[in-house]
Amino acid sequence: MVRIQTVDIGCEPSPSVPAETLLADGGRHTFCSGQFSKDVGESGRLDDRGVAVLDCQGCVACKFGYPNDEGLAEHPLGNLELRFSLVRT
Repeated sequence: MVRIQTVDIGCEPSPSVPAETLLADGGRHTFCSGQFSKDVGESGRLDDRGVAVLDCQGCVACKFGYPNDEGLAEHPLGNLELRFSLVRT
């Protein structure tokens, strides 16, 4: 069974710094990424919000990154309409 849970933590991943880190060990997966504000601040830029750490307990598998066009049909979430996870053109 696939379970998807959206969590709004009040910020967004960095739009320009690809520094995400995934740590996987047995049944525990921890994802870390730099976070910025959702809106432009007083400085005219996105405000740095630090690092978000997401601890996924009970995970049995993880896939990192988006599938390419050829792999989208075979992806376990390919038939679902996910706003952030899969992009259909």
